[in-house]
Amino acid sequence: MKFKILVGLTILGVLALISGSFDYRFRGEEPTRLVMAYEMDYFNNFSQPTYLGENYYRKPPLFNWLIIASSKLVGWNVFTARILSIISTILIMLLIYILSKKYIFYDKNLALLSSLTFLSFIDTLFWYGFLAEIDMTYALFEFFIIFLLFKYYIDKNYLYIFIASIFTGLAFLIKGFPA
Repeated sequence: MKFKILVGLTILGVLALISGSFDYRFRGEEPTRLVMAYEMDYFNNFSQPTYLGENYYRKPPLFNWLIIASSKLVGWNVFTARILSIISTILIMLLIYILSKKYIFYDKNLALLSSLTFLSFIDTLFWYGFLAEIDMTYALFEFFIIFLLFKYYIDKNYLYIFIASIFTGLAFLIKGFPA
């Protein structure tokens, strides 16, 4: 019974996250991300991001590439860039569930509650969880790297180190030097 209630709350939270993405106008750097991705796609120049025709050097291009990929699925609209943050948030919740269930609590109710707690953070549910910003996608990559390093510590399998190294490089292509 508890698990069904937690699943229902999780589904409700994810639906709130998705519905919020349609309600808010673009804020901050959101239009910049979408315009850069659109220009890369339109001019077929995937190596150098531009913004209104001028070269843009502040962020590496991986996030723009992901926006272009999502545009092939949902077209060019508000949801094109925001779907990346929503998918990243859901994947982080899944990783939290797996980590919590298998290694921390050994209980599916507490593991799901951990995921729901992450979703209920104000910055996750009402801001970065659905905005077309790099942060949630970058957080997914970093959390996955930490998850892989933890799996290496537990299983002593060097494949986890190799995959973590690849994702570290990808994280660098999303955020730059902070990675």
